[in-house]
Amino acid sequence: MTPLGGNKQGAAPTTQPPNTGHKTRSRTDQRSAQGRHARQPTARSPAGPSTRLLVNIAGLNKTLQLNRPHPVRLRDLLNCTLPAPMVASTSFAPNGQLVIHTALPHTAQQLAIHHATLWPAIQTAFNIAAETVAPDFEPDDAWSKVVINNVPLPVAEGHVDVHSVRQEVLADICRSNSIPSPSVRRVRWLCSDDEALRRASSSSEANPTFVAVTIALSDHRQATSLRARGAVCMGAHCRVSAYRPRTRV
Repeated sequence: MTPLGGNKQGAAPTTQPPNTGHKTRSRTDQRSAQGRHARQPTARSPAGPSTRLLVNIAGLNKTLQLNRPHPVRLRDLLNCTLPAPMVASTSFAPNGQLVIHTALPHTAQQLAIHHATLWPAIQTAFNIAAETVAPDFEPDDAWSKVVINNVPLPVAEGHVDVHSVRQEVLADICRSNSIPSPSVRRVRWLCSDDEALRRASSSSEANPTFVAVTIALSDHRQATSLRARGAVCMGAHCRVSAYRPRTRV
């Protein structure tokens, strides 16, 4: 006869695991947790060289589409200037920029090297005046945008050409912060064209004018470094922040 409250003969005594204050998760819970951990975003890795070459023609991007040639004619004109058929097709970005798509295995960086011969072909195809300033040919690679705040503009002397002032400011930013020019993809002042002209024309030694400049860098580490330590621009130390696009209503 088994004593009251005792164990049956031959049965192993039952013991409770020590109470550690933590619940033991089932395998289903563990798998769910592993899945959630695996889906957490990680640092973006390079997706490989771009096959899109952006052609930024100052002041003409919006009018290009109104005078566009047949895509086959444009493709053939561009390929005639190249040592090999590197162009597969063309398109237009939402802001009107011409986009040249490369034929594999060629990359946008390889195509950009031939900008000096591509530009005359584009002028012919779109009937662009010979005196038009040559555009920027920018591979559409991954970049990191930062904003350099309160950049003082050069002292205005006589007639002011805003494009030249922009180039002067960019050259000073690259030189003063040891940024290689090829690593800069895009540069934009955060104001309208009319406001840019007003500020560039009214900057003086006694009363300099200032702009916020956004630049896109192909080197993410360089962008991170600028945000941490700031940037030197036209003799001033400027705060650098991450670029946050505004939501248009």
